[in-house]
Amino acid sequence: MSRSTALKGARIAFALLVAAFLVKVGVDNASQLRHVHLRARPRPLIAGAPLVVLAGLLLPLAWRRLVSAWGTDVPARVALRIWVLSQASRYLLTGVATLASRTALSAKAGVARSLAAASTLVEIGILVVLAAVGAAACLPSRVLAAPVRLAAVIVGLAALAALPVVLRFGGRALPRLHALRPEALRTGRLYETVAIDAASIALRCLAFVLFAIGLLPHVGVGDGFLLAGALQAAALVGLIGFTPAGLGVREGVLAGLLHRGLPQVTLGDAAAVAVAWRAYEFVFEVGWVVTATVMGRKTQVRARAADNDGTTGDDLGGG
Repeated sequence: MSRSTALKGARIAFALLVAAFLVKVGVDNASQLRHVHLRARPRPLIAGAPLVVLAGLLLPLAWRRLVSAWGTDVPARVALRIWVLSQASRYLLTGVATLASRTALSAKAGVARSLAAASTLVEIGILVVLAAVGAAACLPSRVLAAPVRLAAVIVGLAALAALPVVLRFGGRALPRLHALRPEALRTGRLYETVAIDAASIALRCLAFVLFAIGLLPHVGVGDGFLLAGALQAAALVGLIGFTPAGLGVREGVLAGLLHRGLPQVTLGDAAAVAVAWRAYEFVFEVGWVVTATVMGRKTQVRARAADNDGTTGDDLGGG
């Protein structure tokens, strides 16, 4: 059995295990699922919107910094367009589409295919570790045992600290991939990538806290750490799960953790908030895709105008 087949099998098994758990929770709390008592408070909902926008902007900028860690500089608007358009493909069944899309779009902008692919995988790894650390740090001990929380934080931070060593080892193991040569790796920019990704996650957590406060009665700022931890635990499962963009699984985990951690929140209310949060985020994702598409069209127009004038225009990878 190949390593890729074993990994795919493990992901499917994990997803099935989570799904079975969610079905059991739903059956045990079927009566609560029929009753939803949300109360919309506009101010927290509106206040969270700029945070979601900024969090969405930081992720492509973090990927741009990651690529530059190997000495390849990409203009910010180009990185934004590549990241946003490739990220939209994650709604397909596997992560292969995202990897292929990121690689193809990056190649048009002059980024080596090996670097584009490797940076995408490293980005996912960083986000997984940060989500695990965030969940462990924020979830209370009544939801996740203290020894497990402490171990997850220590292991996660150690993994992030050792990232340059791991990547240099990988570069030596793949000498044919010149773009990933170990001596080209800039440690400072790699850690900057981690910091930007962490800032994006923190902003998204704060936005979700405001979102939950805006919808759930009897939930306030004092519940912020539980809300943030539940969001990151759900994101972690969504990142490593099998479903497209974590659809269904992420919402189920988030609803289960909110209901378990906040006794005053029924499972019906928790599930409604989880689904509403996905829709809320999706609106902003569509906005980013539209923005990236418009940027690409403007780039094409400028390139054609430059060609007609006999000058050289910047190729921003728009096709």
